[in-house]
Amino acid sequence: MWWKSPKKSQAGKKSLQSQDEEIRASGRAPLSEVAKQVKGVELVTKRKMSTLLSGDYKSRFKGQGMQYSDSRIYQYGDDIRHIDWRTSARMQDTYIKTFEEERELNILFVVDVSASGRFGSTGRSKREAMAIALACMGFSAISNNDRVGLLLFSDVVERFVPPKKGRKHILRVIDEILTFEPASPRSNMNAALDFLASMLKQGSVIVLSSDFFTSFDKRKVEILARKHDLICLRALDPRDCELPNVGLLQVEDPETGESALLATSSASVRKEYARSQNAFREKANQILRKSGASLLDLPTQAEAAKVLHQFFRSRGGKRR
Repeated sequence: MWWKSPKKSQAGKKSLQSQDEEIRASGRAPLSEVAKQVKGVELVTKRKMSTLLSGDYKSRFKGQGMQYSDSRIYQYGDDIRHIDWRTSARMQDTYIKTFEEERELNILFVVDVSASGRFGSTGRSKREAMAIALACMGFSAISNNDRVGLLLFSDVVERFVPPKKGRKHILRVIDEILTFEPASPRSNMNAALDFLASMLKQGSVIVLSSDFFTSFDKRKVEILARKHDLICLRALDPRDCELPNVGLLQVEDPETGESALLATSSASVRKEYARSQNAFREKANQILRKSGASLLDLPTQAEAAKVLHQFFRSRGGKRR
């Protein structure tokens, strides 16, 4: 048996914590136990991703343009504007230029890590549902040689991870989404929107993930959607839409700590709750869609790959 004095042990603990923070901030964070679970998510969804999302992702997110690839013999139906006159003169035959899409997109996952994201009534929290959906998109991104970055926010910008390539980087990103402990439990999207507007070059793909029980300036969203491909991924729990009939129910706002007692056995109470929640969502729908953003609802109980597949199929590709 051996022991350290409490003072020394506490100092050592703080030192290790600060070292871990420095490692994470530098982009070299070790994978946690949760990240190992994400590896399991990768294996489980790998087949579904390959069958459902392989073509969907690439067609949904177009590259920056086209670049010259090679020249080949002209074939009937080829665009004469692409005739390679120099090669044709040298080879004494008509050659056509071929092009390939320039990809290497910057995909940025912007995730609300405020306290409301930890709620879940289906065995999966909103943040976990977002992490699984973003994992599917992240693995699809790296398979297309795109870069993925991460911005975590509450009512302030909590952490930024620059876009990189590679499977290990994606696992680290998903690990951050699942395990990060924010400094504030509250949510305000404006700080994140200001940060994005100041540091992102035009033409990025932004996946803004939240339950959208948060304040945001619609003008800031419009500016972002005009310069980038902005997708709003909204995590929805069944209890966000309706109340169960369980008698007296005490509810608490995880961000403010305010609580209330609801008589869920009353049909009128349940009806009014459903009406007000639906009105709140519809107002957000109108603001986001008018801004030019795409809106994708992700139920916590749904299979993320199927939800993404349906979303990609319903949208045409965008070239930035």
